[in-house]
Amino acid sequence: MNLYLLASNNKGGIDAVDDFVERGSGWYLADYVIRSYEPSTMGLDQILVMALRFLSATKQHCEGVSGMSQFVVIDRGGLSTTTITYDFNVAEQYIHQYEQACAQLLLSIGNPAIQEESVKDAIERFTKEALESHKAVKANSEAYRDFISRLSSLTEQPN
Repeated sequence: MNLYLLASNNKGGIDAVDDFVERGSGWYLADYVIRSYEPSTMGLDQILVMALRFLSATKQHCEGVSGMSQFVVIDRGGLSTTTITYDFNVAEQYIHQYEQACAQLLLSIGNPAIQEESVKDAIERFTKEALESHKAVKANSEAYRDFISRLSSLTEQPN
């Protein structure tokens, strides 16, 4: 599965696109996830979280999609930098937990038979789970921060 922001792979070449295009297995899942964001307004750190979310979805739902994820930065001249491979298994677990928590919250919000107090309880549970996940992500983020740092250094524009 390849996501190209601002460029698309076309028979070995790179074509400019307005925003993004997906190719390969699971492209339809990536499209579904990406369209819930505004990629053109996002920074690298946010794009990586979005990418992790759709990579996680494709690994869960598409036969033959699994393993390590690779990121390549292509500069404005069309040259690719070093491929960066990173094992996102822990991050994907947090994403899966988040999606389960969202699904449970939606079941409460979308049920007109549930009393408002029950919805407030569901929101409180969701908030608690989200904060616990955030603390865990921060506590285990050294390798991820190093990954972002390496990607950032490759995407810096010369003056």
